[in-house]
Amino acid sequence: MIIVTGDEIENYNNSGSVSVTIGKFDGIHLGHRALIDETIRCAKYSNMLSCVITFNNTADISEESNPCVLTTLKEKKYLLEQIGVDVMVVLEFTDLLKNMSPDDFINFFLADMLNTGAVTIGSDFRFGKDKKGGIEDFEKAQMVYGFDLTVMDKEKADDLEISSTRIRELIKNGDLKKANELLGYDYLIAGITESGKRKGRKMGMPTINLYPRKDKLIPPLGVYASKAVIDGKVYNAVTNIGVCPTITDNREISVETHLLDYSSDKDIYGEFFAVHLHDFIREETKFDSVEALSTQIEDDIKEAVKLLAQ
Repeated sequence: MIIVTGDEIENYNNSGSVSVTIGKFDGIHLGHRALIDETIRCAKYSNMLSCVITFNNTADISEESNPCVLTTLKEKKYLLEQIGVDVMVVLEFTDLLKNMSPDDFINFFLADMLNTGAVTIGSDFRFGKDKKGGIEDFEKAQMVYGFDLTVMDKEKADDLEISSTRIRELIKNGDLKKANELLGYDYLIAGITESGKRKGRKMGMPTINLYPRKDKLIPPLGVYASKAVIDGKVYNAVTNIGVCPTITDNREISVETHLLDYSSDKDIYGEFFAVHLHDFIREETKFDSVEALSTQIEDDIKEAVKLLAQ
């Protein structure tokens, strides 16, 4: 997948056309997938490249208005690459972009820079200064630039619209199963592996450690049955999200994953790692001893194997 930032877009060189969809796509849930899948379909039908335009706007969003994101930019890249998108355009949500008129946005990004041949948007999509732009602006631009336009209604589940806000609330409330159903995949936490305190290794249960960004939505602290992806391979795993109170007094939240069927001696620190949380096992607990913790982890592994087999 080609990654193009706003600073680089004027140097983007595509001799053909692109099929485009636009949005924040926080979570890349089933509603987003409908737009992205249609974008890819249009691209393949007309021999174009599929393109997702998204925004790196977390610095512009206050904690009060949007406390955490479902997907960081790195996680969006990972998910879009898995889906099969050809080009990802990342625009910084600067004052210049916020104040750009709908016409200027379409003229500059879609027509001049990307040579857009098809656009797929949701029926409620708003853009441009004060969010004054909408479907009508694309319909007018279609007459000028000749691109195909597809407008899609929001996807629903249980007669309710699938939205990032709805999924955030489910995860905050610990309803991971329903959140995963609306996402279309098990909730993802990804990043670069870091060295921990190696307490797990001393217990015979080595872990891969991630320290999530502060703007990443973390589910309730506890132990989860999970699937871990590293070097393109998928492993059954048990993941602890929390502060490991039995073996440390550190209050920084970590995501520590023990791979159940990993046999390589390769040092994987500093590599990209993704863990998908499949199901909740138990709350994080402070045990009286490391031995008691070790016994509980063995039970957690048995439970994870059962849950992952379902």
